Amino acid sequence: MGFDFQSENNNINNDLDYNYKQVLAENLDCPVENLASIVGPIEFVHIINKYTPDNFYTGDFLSEHFDELYQNVLNKTFRINLHMHTVESDGRLTVEELLNQAVIYADNVKSKINDDLPAFMISITNHDSLEGTKKALKIIAENPDKFKDIKFVTGIEFSVTLDNEKILKKPLATDLMGYCINPYDEDLNNFQQNIKNSRNEEAQKILLKLSEFGVKENWETVKNSHVLIKIAGSMAFFDFIKHYIYKNYKKSPNLIKHKEEIEKLFEGKQTTFSSTVKEVASIINKSFGYIGLAHPGRIHLSKIDESKVFPTKNRDFKLEGLYLLLKDSVFQGATLAESNYHYTMRHYSEELHKLVDVTNLFCEEANLLKTGGTDGHRANIFTHTLDLSDEELNLFLRS
Repeated sequence: MGFDFQSENNNINNDLDYNYKQVLAENLDCPVENLASIVGPIEFVHIINKYTPDNFYTGDFLSEHFDELYQNVLNKTFRINLHMHTVESDGRLTVEELLNQAVIYADNVKSKINDDLPAFMISITNHDSLEGTKKALKIIAENPDKFKDIKFVTGIEFSVTLDNEKILKKPLATDLMGYCINPYDEDLNNFQQNIKNSRNEEAQKILLKLSEFGVKENWETVKNSHVLIKIAGSMAFFDFIKHYIYKNYKKSPNLIKHKEEIEKLFEGKQTTFSSTVKEVASIINKSFGYIGLAHPGRIHLSKIDESKVFPTKNRDFKLEGLYLLLKDSVFQGATLAESNYHYTMRHYSEELHKLVDVTNLFCEEANLLKTGGTDGHRANIFTHTLDLSDEELNLFLRS
């Protein structure tokens, strides 16, 4: 595996990027020239390989000092964020708000930094949803001059199941990043909708069964209780439903009486009703796009089977398990890994740095693209789950 595009293939590479943008332009009913800010598949590889880890990070996440925590934003080293959510899934920014912040920040970067990297490169990666990416493309296509100093990568965060029996005790649910996709592709949209339909149908079956236990709840009410239930997205879809039931019926004698049976209703549902990496790859490979495991340091490695995974090279069985899961993802079609994910103190553990090192090591060995981002869910383009004051946001955008 590799992405070593030689200079003699430049015409082919340029044609691929042009063809990609032409497909997007046809769906947007706009000239291809209006999509100059959109990153094509080949351009994506070339740009990603120019970035250093510092370009993905806002600063030192272990620091307690504001200036150190966001030093890369303040000195404009922070130049790429390929993992952000909008209100189309569980983020707080509208697509337009996100793009506007990116433009302001990019303009500021451009005025202070002189190099061959894009001023700021971003992606919207909503959970199992293409709507945010589609909206961004439409906004950019309608006003290309406004967005000339940013680069936008089409994206999505797929919910997937890892199920290699040679590595795991049982299947586990996690996320898969997708970039340079065609969000209008009929097969991809049908693929996503079928998964969502199956989740919704199973959720209604669960509610029907709960009613037999005296826990009666309306599906529309449950569905509208959380955005990720409403869009049938995220690996935690069934967990959110269970949380809703427990929260609203925690004092119900029926819930207490039938708790064990209720737990079994939800057991294994998310892995059963999510696709595999291979299934996603088969859809993506029909058109354009790259995929790879999201935030590897957050994968639930408690499901690694100690009887089948044998540590090597000074790695314990969990580190070896992560290495093998990354390797298996490549066998199934992955071409990247989110090695520069912006972990925070919320994710910190003694072994986190070792997990990051294993991810980077495997990326080097397999020549995978190294992506990353903040996994932003707040009303700004800089943090994971931390709210910024108006003064702090203005400082980051314009300082």
